[in-house]
Amino acid sequence: MVAARVEATLAERVGLAYAGPEEMLADLRLIRESLVAAGDHRSARGELQSLIWLVETFGFHLAELEVRQHSHVHERVLIDLFEQLGPEHVADPAAAAADAEFLDRLAREGWPRHVQPTTDIGREVLDTIRVIAWLQNRWGERSCGRYIVSFTRRAADLAAVRALARLAGGDRPPALEVIPLFETGEDLANAPSILADLAGLTGTREHWDARGRRIEVMVGYSDSAKDVGPASATLTLDRAERELVDWAAQAEVELTLFHGRGGSLGRGGGPCTARSWPSRADRWTAASRSPNRAR
Repeated sequence: MVAARVEATLAERVGLAYAGPEEMLADLRLIRESLVAAGDHRSARGELQSLIWLVETFGFHLAELEVRQHSHVHERVLIDLFEQLGPEHVADPAAAAADAEFLDRLAREGWPRHVQPTTDIGREVLDTIRVIAWLQNRWGERSCGRYIVSFTRRAADLAAVRALARLAGGDRPPALEVIPLFETGEDLANAPSILADLAGLTGTREHWDARGRRIEVMVGYSDSAKDVGPASATLTLDRAERELVDWAAQAEVELTLFHGRGGSLGRGGGPCTARSWPSRADRWTAASRSPNRAR
């Protein structure tokens, strides 16, 4: 039955297809529990368990995709959208684009129906969010859910993504993990206060409570090094990470830090491994220890 439903999922046959990998996992776990209850522990913990681990790890998507966009792009799009509301609703579009509470309210309550992007970049941003929604509907939420905001300067830069997702998806926006990327020396220094402002938003609290109070933060090496120099950037990053950990403990959230560190000085890093190795095996060992993350 599971095999038939997997084939139906691949063929996109509505009715028999799995709605997501969680449904397949439920069937596989039911089989495992039945085998254990019947005393067949060997079958339950053998290839069946390996299959369960594969589905847990890869779902239906194999590899997770991430989307990354600059905070200034979102700001431009929002200003264009707010200008359509007129001065009777939004007196200053630029100020509204920087108002985290206003953006959070739009994300929760929705937009007026007549508001649509009028620029190419606006249509591109909303189309990207709609593609994320399509991927999630087809392959599950884990297939594409992380949305990284480059040059995060304030809580509004993060609330903007959810507001735009509500406009793109209507009453069924995609499930997004909006990840701040703190890159400049000033933004790194302000990171804890930015997240504290974000935590004060109603939509943020609801999202965190529904997701187990987990948050992911990316810290940038290349732009911080360009901004204040490699030595100062290293100290600033270290201080920011410590302060973020302290903030997370006080806010009772589970924090994951993602280091956007490249392999060259231009990407903020410097060499991650030695220049030469005595054997091919050593080269593979050194590469496996590299802190870089695929992008």
